[in-house]
Amino acid sequence: ITVGFAAETNDIIQHAQQKLTHKHIDMICVNDVSKPYQGFHSDDNAVTLITKNKQIELPLMQKSILAEQIMQHIKE
Repeated sequence: ITVGFAAETNDIIQHAQQKLTHKHIDMICVNDVSKPYQGFHSDDNAVTLITKNKQIELPLMQKSILAEQIMQHIKE
């Protein structure tokens, strides 16, 4: 399984779907870095996991917990 990561500032879902297809990966984990208090320079983040068949929103949480949840979705 190949997972990509993308930090976007606008049209995050559309850009992530394009990268998923263009890079021929199984899943992409995208976050909106334009939002304050998440992403870079923060201990918290919120992401959307996108595959060919589904989209899963993971809400704002500690990055360590978020990483565990991302790994759980990869296992599934």
